[in-house]
Amino acid sequence: MQNKRKYFFQIGFPALALLLLISGALVAQEIVDPEILAAQKDQQKKAEEAGYADIEIDHIHKDLATLTTALKGRLKRAEVNNGGEQPDIYFQIAAGESIKAISERYVYDGYIKIYLAGENKIGKIEFQFTRTNPLGATYKEERRILVNPSPNFSDNLPNQIDRNDDMTITYFEKTKPEAGFEKIYETNVKDIPFFDKRVRLVETYKKYIRRARYTMTNKSKDLNLSERVKIQHMLEFE
Repeated sequence: MQNKRKYFFQIGFPALALLLLISGALVAQEIVDPEILAAQKDQQKKAEEAGYADIEIDHIHKDLATLTTALKGRLKRAEVNNGGEQPDIYFQIAAGESIKAISERYVYDGYIKIYLAGENKIGKIEFQFTRTNPLGATYKEERRILVNPSPNFSDNLPNQIDRNDDMTITYFEKTKPEAGFEKIYETNVKDIPFFDKRVRLVETYKKYIRRARYTMTNKSKDLNLSERVKIQHMLEFE
């Protein structure tokens, strides 16, 4: 039984996403196999009981903790105007334009903030995404803040995997450029009423921490190469 639980945590989310897709297609065709529905409910129950634990997320948290500790003193620290604690790592994670319809297109950007809680240990990860609709008769700017208050990981992977259902998402908006943001809605993963939306939020979080790890790994390699070149130049006495 223990081995089955480990197997679910290691492949659970990709398999669950595929199962949801297949099940939805079958429902649309009115060819629903009771065994498939039972398997879907079983996967959903396991995911909820485990707090949407995901072994890949834990591995990425571990890598980010190591990278943040290594890069903390080597990068110019960005000051964030939030009136509170300054993050140890802060950089842009997304930027571009998204088109929903001819009259609905957004300019967006996103940033990640990583706060250490000690060497090789993360206290909090925060994403901030802002998008603006520059067209149309009315101005609208939206902001979404996704916070993981406990991006933990265990040295005993895969036997101990962290829960992810305590992540919170807060939605703000403003309708005048000179006005401040107004908080409209706030919830956490476990309180989102629809199971597929809870899975989607966890998968979105995983997508962006993957991107953060990739960016920070490349930055670390660039810094190491630059330092090696500087030292080599310093040692050229003739």
